[in-house]
Amino acid sequence: MSGEDKLQRILADVKTGVIKVAEAATAIVDLFIEDVGPARIDHARVPRTGIPEVVYAAGKSPEQLATIAQAIVA
Repeated sequence: MSGEDKLQRILADVKTGVIKVAEAATAIVDLFIEDVGPARIDHARVPRTGIPEVVYAAGKSPEQLATIAQAIVA
């Protein structure tokens, strides 16, 4: 299911009362989260909060940091 399809499903569920608005808001934010293994990248952080995504590097290997950075740039 594409991201657009998932969004339409969430909105339809709100309209029919299957889920509440707060649950929908969380589900919509989750549409923009990418799990890259060593981290979860929030691709909608800037428009939502005005603060860019950051990488917490403590305990991560150089290879893990490279994977995370590549996903952010992509």
